[in-house]
Amino acid sequence: MTKVRIDPVEGLRGTLRPPPDKSISHRCALVATMTMDPVRVHNYLDAGDTNATLDAIRSVGAVVENRPDELVIRGTGLRAAGEADAPIDVRNAGTLMRLLPGWLAGQPGGLHWTIDGDASILRLPYHLDLRSTAERNRQRRPEGRAVVDDQNPDTA
Repeated sequence: MTKVRIDPVEGLRGTLRPPPDKSISHRCALVATMTMDPVRVHNYLDAGDTNATLDAIRSVGAVVENRPDELVIRGTGLRAAGEADAPIDVRNAGTLMRLLPGWLAGQPGGLHWTIDGDASILRLPYHLDLRSTAERNRQRRPEGRAVVDDQNPDTA
């Protein structure tokens, strides 16, 4: 066995470029949607789940520009998500299903969103939590989909 001694140094310099990451990509797109300034995203993971996030943010009004080495996301602002024309399909993206409703629930102004996904995502426990939150909207909710609106359950 060879022994190596490493002496302390004053600092390190360099550049680190991590590989594309699903968790970071979801969160980056959602946070970028909450801003009004363009956000440049490098190394966004091109995958089914993360592309579902891009489609979801487009459906509430964000503009996503695909450039050769980056995405540029022009968000709606923190409290300015638009109402989607159709159910927001999270497909099989569990991270999106957990994070998106929290942001949408904080939107002002009587807006309404329906969140859908594939069969596997609709069986998971957090979907059941969302479903119970939406019980007061039963007449507007297609069976098996989560509904998010801005009505306070104590006053609705």
